[in-house]
Amino acid sequence: MSTSANDLDRSFSRFGVRAEPIAGKIDALAVLAAQPAGETLFYIERPDTGEAVVAVGAAATIRTHGTARFAAAAGEVARVFSQLRAGAPELPPESMPRLVGGFAFSDECHAALWQDFAPCLFLLPREQWVVENGRALHVSVDSDATAPVNGTPAALHGLYAVAAPSLSATSDGGDEPAPRWLARTRAVLAQIEDGSLQKIVVARRESRALRGDIDVIAVLERLRAARPSCYTFCLALGGSIFIGSSPEMLLGVRGGSVAADALAGTAARGRTPSEDRANADQLACSSKDRREHEAVVEGIRRALTPFTTGLVAGAEPEVRPFPEGFHLRTRIGGTLASGTSVLDLIAAVHPTPAVCGVPRERAHAVLDRLEGDRGWYTGGVGWLSSAGEGVFAVALRAGLLTRGRLTTWAGAGLVAGSNAERELAETELKMRALLSALEDAAA
Repeated sequence: MSTSANDLDRSFSRFGVRAEPIAGKIDALAVLAAQPAGETLFYIERPDTGEAVVAVGAAATIRTHGTARFAAAAGEVARVFSQLRAGAPELPPESMPRLVGGFAFSDECHAALWQDFAPCLFLLPREQWVVENGRALHVSVDSDATAPVNGTPAALHGLYAVAAPSLSATSDGGDEPAPRWLARTRAVLAQIEDGSLQKIVVARRESRALRGDIDVIAVLERLRAARPSCYTFCLALGGSIFIGSSPEMLLGVRGGSVAADALAGTAARGRTPSEDRANADQLACSSKDRREHEAVVEGIRRALTPFTTGLVAGAEPEVRPFPEGFHLRTRIGGTLASGTSVLDLIAAVHPTPAVCGVPRERAHAVLDRLEGDRGWYTGGVGWLSSAGEGVFAVALRAGLLTRGRLTTWAGAGLVAGSNAERELAETELKMRALLSALEDAAA
């Protein structure tokens, strides 16, 4: 495995930047929908905070892989921002372009399914619209070259197809039937019982052939409306579209402060208001879910401590409702040490125990052996600014639309006391978050 490898389009020698405030409110999805077919597109929005970023095109592209992928990306990111500042020295930091993109769960992406992506990928968009703090800004970048894109970028309107009114799974050879997944999960639980692992997060994958037209914008609209406290996202790159709506913030860095979410422990929603309340109360009191959750809190806290001062975590997890279920959440925050970048933090924190396990290295090795390549599922999606700020969501409740197929994933955290059948039901619950929106859009 390469320990440090990167690929940056180096054909540019200058950037020109223009930033224009937009009067009034804008709809980020309407901006996304207005972009022409064949463009590289990025979108992330959290409606309850009023924050969104829409980006089109690529004036520069950074791709890195290997065990030093984040360090390699940080160097190239700094170089791009230096070029931008030289091209627009009069602009304040908040008006400078942002880099958008994300990263995979592992240091490498070997599966052909992810050939349009890279283990770590950031784009400098030609155009972007940023909405936050009650204001909107349009930023455009001119360069003397345009970074190449692998393949022809996918359109968001009417390109992909699903079976309506429901989606039926069909294996492409990379899926795992439920009985086999249950057997694998029980074998992993045995490693928890013998003390080899404290926690591990096992994932399932399902693929579906696509038939009939579907509008990805319509899917995003349904996700955004149903999940206002989540990060709804989309990245159209090459012939693929990665789409999802994550309930979990990996990291947020603003104004010298850092925040992270520990999200672990799950319960289904009830069929009636009283059953709903009972399920939430049961989750809050579940010793199994509390152990799973505390492992995540401690893992994130330990990773962030060397880079922060005054780091604190909530004394008790809160029960957070989402359409597909309840989760336990603890917010962790502190003051960022001088000179620390968002990518430094990502390199330290990712993958958290919420998507990998404890101890991390052993859990990761087990998952690599048993699951193969997750690609960007349980990686991260977000943005970086020249001021050192950034927000990244864990890539959950996600699917990949590519070359006539939809592939979805869902995971379950195993600790002492976990039951394989209940964990299987939890993965079905989580997959419904995206599949429901797709079925509604196809109807």
